[in-house]
Amino acid sequence: MRILVFLSIFTFARYLPAQEFLDLDLSRHCHFGGTQQEEELYTFTSGSPVMENLVTEILKLGGDLERNFTLIQTNVESVSAVVVGGNRYLLWSQDYLERATDVQAFASVAHEIGHHVNNHSLQVDRQTGEAEEANLFMGYILSRKFNSDEALQVIFGKDGHQFSRVWENNWLEAAQKGYQKASDALRIATLEFEHDASAQRFLEAAFPFPPPPCYQQLELAPRNFNGCSTLGQVAQKLAQPLAAKKYPRRYLSVPDGFAIVTQIEQYQPDGTALSGADRWKEVPVQEDFALTLSYLKSLVFPRKAHLRVFVFLVTNQNFNAKGKRIEKEVAKDWFSQAVNRLPKSVANAPYTPDHTVEMLVYEFEVPEANQHPKQNCPCHLQAGEHLKKSGLEHWLKP
Repeated sequence: MRILVFLSIFTFARYLPAQEFLDLDLSRHCHFGGTQQEEELYTFTSGSPVMENLVTEILKLGGDLERNFTLIQTNVESVSAVVVGGNRYLLWSQDYLERATDVQAFASVAHEIGHHVNNHSLQVDRQTGEAEEANLFMGYILSRKFNSDEALQVIFGKDGHQFSRVWENNWLEAAQKGYQKASDALRIATLEFEHDASAQRFLEAAFPFPPPPCYQQLELAPRNFNGCSTLGQVAQKLAQPLAAKKYPRRYLSVPDGFAIVTQIEQYQPDGTALSGADRWKEVPVQEDFALTLSYLKSLVFPRKAHLRVFVFLVTNQNFNAKGKRIEKEVAKDWFSQAVNRLPKSVANAPYTPDHTVEMLVYEFEVPEANQHPKQNCPCHLQAGEHLKKSGLEHWLKP
């Protein structure tokens, strides 16, 4: 009987993780949740891949960041970043990861990694500013992973009360900024824009997404873009007919793609563009001052200016109209704020079967009486009619 008991204990012991006393100065640390560290810490060598995989994913979501810390499994309550001299450590608990939800695990580990990738000192007198910056990184990672602000509600809402420190130091505000940063970064899909001036300008030149309402929409047939494997090649396919019909065009950023916006042009009521310099005027064009029938009619029926803007959206995101109607000046600003070419990071991005190319047309009407432009809502012409009368249908098939 004694032999059986001894064998049982020996067999069980083989599967217990080895542990050693962890002699580490914890004076400079951040412990997610704000509770005290254990008085004595021990390291474990279970070889569990859970934390390793989590750290790898977070660093990748952050833009293939380099790991500058050592992972140590120990008996902390959750996760803790520690700085000792010139060395950085990330302490973690297997028990915590097993009981935490996916959101909680990603939030806590991302926050502590945020301290390390930002090279924080973790000194007490710098705690507030460094915690906010780490939380911005956390918000960024949560948005990239879960793509919804519901993740923030899990951490900062009524169910997140166990993380006592989240109520301090404007952590929620910092995390929300991280979410916004992620929303911006998704337009390029990596953090490379932070080191690329042209990509940064493109990122700042953002077309509102989802687009504002009161437009006519037409999806261009995929056969228009046969042979295109990158977004840059799609942009070239769109640029050729626009150049042929003499449309000035610029580029704006949208999530996972780009938008091409044209300069405001004036067109006839049937959709045909005006000719010459009149095409780019934003007020009603006067008739010749000759006593012709057309001129006499214009005195009785004042002329209006019909204006339009084409927007070509290339993205793999679905969308619907959102927000309020826009003023003509807003549409005009799209063009003036846009950039003249796609940055390489966007042009080289893959064009996939999930991408669609949508043509949106925004119409405005300017009466001669007061010359106050007003958006047509609904539009007077169908998108197909605009495509046909503009002459673009010769190259771009619906």
